[in-house]
Amino acid sequence: MSTAKVGCKVKVYEEKADNALLSPPGGLINKLRFQLRYQLCIKVQDVEHMLDDITAPEFIHYFTIPWAFVSPSPSLEMSVNHVSNMLISLNVEPKVREFVTPKIAQFAVDLSKRYDSSVLPSFMTVAYIFITKVDYIREAEFARIYKSIQQEGIGCSKGLNNQNVETDNEQK
Repeated sequence: MSTAKVGCKVKVYEEKADNALLSPPGGLINKLRFQLRYQLCIKVQDVEHMLDDITAPEFIHYFTIPWAFVSPSPSLEMSVNHVSNMLISLNVEPKVREFVTPKIAQFAVDLSKRYDSSVLPSFMTVAYIFITKVDYIREAEFARIYKSIQQEGIGCSKGLNNQNVETDNEQK
């Protein structure tokens, strides 16, 4: 099976943090909302057929970016490295990570520029990340699966008829 496509949409925005989530003294709170859509397709010659289309439940993860990375003189490079390392720890696909990391880091830096440091802890960066992953069963793999099914007699009357013949022979 081969992964042919990985797509990603990201929406980054600010949200007022509730009292339970106020930023700690050491950093700016960030909330990541992941949604994964997985599709499994068969692609034989010019025919493509979707076997499964699953949207997983939303996964939410909180992390902080240290104040030193976002204010008073923000370092985008340090913020990008911090966000990237956090996404690596969550096993986010490299293509997705490369796409969303700079957007999240830049928004956090911009957020720190918009608000006074005394107000900033009551806000957080929220990133909604929608990932679509499409895996394809290609022609060669489809042929191998089909041959295996035929040999085993799975799902066909041939397998059932062979069992009946053996039962008839045992009764004689």
